Amino acid sequence: MAVIKWNGGASTTAQVSTMTLNNDFNESETDITVTMTAEDGSTTQTVSITPSGTDESVIATSLQAALAASTQTLFAAVTWTVATTVVTGTAKVAGVPFYFGSAVTGGAGTITDATGTANSGPNDWNTGGNWGGGSKPSGSDDVLINGSTYAILYGLDQSALSFDSVRIGPTMKADVGDVSGGYMLACDATTLTIETTSGKVLFSGDTTDTTITATQTSTNAVRLSGAHNALVVTGPQVNGTVDLTTGASSSTITWTMTGRAAKLTASSGVTCTTMRFGMGTADWRGGNITNLDLFGGVFIQRGSGALTTADVFGGTYDHRASGTIASVQVLGGLMTLANSEVSAVTFTNTSVVAGTLDLRSGLDNVTFSNNPTVKAGQILSDRVQTVNPKV
Repeated sequence: MAVIKWNGGASTTAQVSTMTLNNDFNESETDITVTMTAEDGSTTQTVSITPSGTDESVIATSLQAALAASTQTLFAAVTWTVATTVVTGTAKVAGVPFYFGSAVTGGAGTITDATGTANSGPNDWNTGGNWGGGSKPSGSDDVLINGSTYAILYGLDQSALSFDSVRIGPTMKADVGDVSGGYMLACDATTLTIETTSGKVLFSGDTTDTTITATQTSTNAVRLSGAHNALVVTGPQVNGTVDLTTGASSSTITWTMTGRAAKLTASSGVTCTTMRFGMGTADWRGGNITNLDLFGGVFIQRGSGALTTADVFGGTYDHRASGTIASVQVLGGLMTLANSEVSAVTFTNTSVVAGTLDLRSGLDNVTFSNNPTVKAGQILSDRVQTVNPKV
């Protein structure tokens, strides 16, 4: 195990890769397909030809012409040439890698793909010169991304690796992940620490402990996917948006003592077992939450995600979802359905000990499975309830 530090700034070299048509085509081949993949693997583009005859040099010329004629973005970023049976791709911009593969359908024909000159550049994770010691991190290393002005934009798919730790420190002055393309750094880590106010961070992977103590003051300052066992977001330097994207989940999220402008957002399907929220704003459009403890700030829940237990100690719980809530305790602050966006909401067990439960949405959409209990708070409604609160 070693600490490997990102410096960035390596010199640029254009990637040169080849496809060699081997001497085995027998005219039974029906297609040659070249597939190019975007940085994160989510987008693919293809070019196909139907080969004719058994002369591999003639087939290679036809393949090169089709590749060069493609206006698709990934193909257009490469210059395609041919010499006898070898089709060569050269990156038009040195320092920007490309990812490709070829396949032959039918017949005996085969193609050998190879990269003769690997990409090198100041923003490429895979370039050894960007790392202290001259080699990129390997599994179980501690990755330190700090003290650099060079963004990490390429070589982001490190999903085969699991690091002991990844720390994006306070003096990292550039992005980690390709913000314009939406591509995330993909790897697993036992601990992930984000402390930068300068660059955005896009991370996809499983972690045991993730701690965020500083962010940019912007939307999508931090984007997370993957399973995060314990996610802690805390500190006055957290003033941007932490976005849990599709595919994210967490056993425990603790969000406390952040700047007032801080915001948590969750996309469809994101789940959480225990949510402890105490400052800023949450806009939860995700899936189920098992337990919500609200101490302050504003927590907005939308969509169809269910909530097992909600304890509102303070702040505002703005409930706009359609999922059933098994247990609600308003112990202080406000729980409101005034902004409800759904036709029906069911509360199984409801207790207002202090604070307010506001049902005045005008939609007449709340059903209590059991009589709510009111001790020292109030329930506000724009109609006579079908059940009578017990004092």
